[in-house]
Amino acid sequence: MNSFDPLIQDTAILFFSLCSQDQAAQKQLLSDWKRNVDTASILIRNTENTIKRTGLPIFHSHKANQNGRDFGEKLSNAIQEVFEFGFQKVIVIGNDTPKLNTRHIHKTKDLLEQHRFVLGPTHSGGLYIIGIRKDAFKAKPFISLPWGNSDLANNLMASFHFNDAYWLKTLSEINNTFQLRQFLKCSKGRLKNALSRCIDIEPTLPLLNIEITTDLLRYFRPHRAPPTALA
Repeated sequence: MNSFDPLIQDTAILFFSLCSQDQAAQKQLLSDWKRNVDTASILIRNTENTIKRTGLPIFHSHKANQNGRDFGEKLSNAIQEVFEFGFQKVIVIGNDTPKLNTRHIHKTKDLLEQHRFVLGPTHSGGLYIIGIRKDAFKAKPFISLPWGNSDLANNLMASFHFNDAYWLKTLSEINNTFQLRQFLKCSKGRLKNALSRCIDIEPTLPLLNIEITTDLLRYFRPHRAPPTALA
């Protein structure tokens, strides 16, 4: 694992994602179980590959190390854990927005110098990125937000009682089979090829090859099970 110093780098990425099996159980993109797991794995690895290229410190919050009763509480606790390591800004990223790239992340980092929130909305009303400063974070209203609701972004701003947020470009997320097929229709490249193989669309490019090893993950505080850090 690469070491990092919050005094030198004050921004960290929180990758909030289940493993491929848990993700497939929660989100059925394809009827065949194995292909559904493979699809989830490809999307997760694609995001991991993207965030590693940013060079920012990365914490991975997953089922084994999350604390909380529901999504909002688990996410809130994970963000708080990252702040407790000394970081002043956290960029939260999920695994279901394949067009997310390093430019979105670096832009979020830069914009957090002037804004307490940087939000990336999705076409379905959710958020693909949440950039938040420590001085703006409030656990209680954050936990009570309607996570999964199509009006999440507006509810977030209303709950924190200010409009100091920068809105990034709207992107599409993949939460169902229709959205997956729509992505494949308007995309090209290795990611399209890898996903196409899962739903029997003849690929035109070599299969996506993204390396991810589980030994890159480790616990900072096993007794409290915080987000783990990726190299």
